[in-house]
Amino acid sequence: SSDVCSSDLMAKDGLWKFKPLGMLLDRLGAFPVNRGTADREAMSLAEQCLKQELALVIFPEGTRKEGLTVDTLHDGAMFIASRTGAKIVPVGIGGVNDILPKGKRLPRFKKVTVIVGPAIEPPVSGNGSRISRSQLSLKTEELRSALEHAYRQAESY
Repeated sequence: SSDVCSSDLMAKDGLWKFKPLGMLLDRLGAFPVNRGTADREAMSLAEQCLKQELALVIFPEGTRKEGLTVDTLHDGAMFIASRTGAKIVPVGIGGVNDILPKGKRLPRFKKVTVIVGPAIEPPVSGNGSRISRSQLSLKTEELRSALEHAYRQAESY
């Protein structure tokens, strides 16, 4: 195949420290991202995937959260969308805190509900120049609100 991208899931690099999980992530086609920096290699891989019209999973929250509020997101997802023209589809997953509560190592078998929200257009510049930081922030807030809405719906089932 001529595909440059063989990955379609961006996950925090620390997950590869536990060898069995790292091997599973590799088999699932995941690639690591260093959350503490602007990981240029991960961003480049993500852009390559989207330019090949592959779906890409990104968790813009940057970490697991508890409660019904989605806090401030990282701008990375919208930055990548602005560079590739990809739409972002917000997905809320309810019931995951019951499956693997924070601090636990072994998952429990529980019901999970997935709600898929409407696609969000990427930020675009009106004159063809770079996207401003404020445009990126506005679209990221739109995504945050859509994720919270989908998540609250998923948790209500």
